[in-house]
Amino acid sequence: MFTQEQIESVKRYQSSMAHKVIAYDVVDVKSIRYVVGVDTAYKDDRAFAAAVMVDRLDGRIVHESSSISRVYIPYIPGLLFLREGAPMLNVLRSMLKHVYGRYSGPGIDDCIILVDGNGMLHPRLFGLACYIGIIIDIPTIGVSKSLLCGTISKSNGPERVMLNCREVARVVEYNGKRIYVSIGHKISLDSAESIVRSLIHYYGVGMRAEGMKVRGAVATTTTRRSVQQSSILPEPLRLAHISANALRRSQALP
Repeated sequence: MFTQEQIESVKRYQSSMAHKVIAYDVVDVKSIRYVVGVDTAYKDDRAFAAAVMVDRLDGRIVHESSSISRVYIPYIPGLLFLREGAPMLNVLRSMLKHVYGRYSGPGIDDCIILVDGNGMLHPRLFGLACYIGIIIDIPTIGVSKSLLCGTISKSNGPERVMLNCREVARVVEYNGKRIYVSIGHKISLDSAESIVRSLIHYYGVGMRAEGMKVRGAVATTTTRRSVQQSSILPEPLRLAHISANALRRSQALP
């Protein structure tokens, strides 16, 4: 268990690292062809991480990667990167090595990562997506299903999340559900919002599910329900969510 002194030390680390986050477009967004969604599911002390790379042009799955690992750090509000950072980095590095022959950028300028977690939408402006983005050194976006902090401004245009008089996220709504999009690294908030919106609905849910590789219980009723419930997610992240949970369920089978 972390002591209060250790927690405060990690918080200081986040505050210092927040200054290293690049909050503008490093690459031409139009040149980004591949989008990777990464998510993690849990059972007891095991983490089931999955990453799915999707071609923006046609929605085709380019590559999938998954891993199972032990986790020794409990969930601590605001310090999610301590728990989920390592499992996510494992699957991302495996995927990047397979596709590009290297573990991280620079030089990878046609790919972006969507993380199931916050980026700058964070009390110290340094959430999980910022940590992943800086370590991998590839443009990264944080996508969260709940509002961690800040207040929503309902002025003209898209709803914005404000924190200490600074815009830190955009609200994207679809079918009555909301997600919160924030900068992870090397991308502007305008571009992050635009990319996420473009990936929410390629085509019908049934057709999208058929595009996945089947692992164990993927075709069960539970999975089909999961597809419907997570349909607000951008496609690569939706697929990663299903893949991580399918992997978790498969380990429970006799």
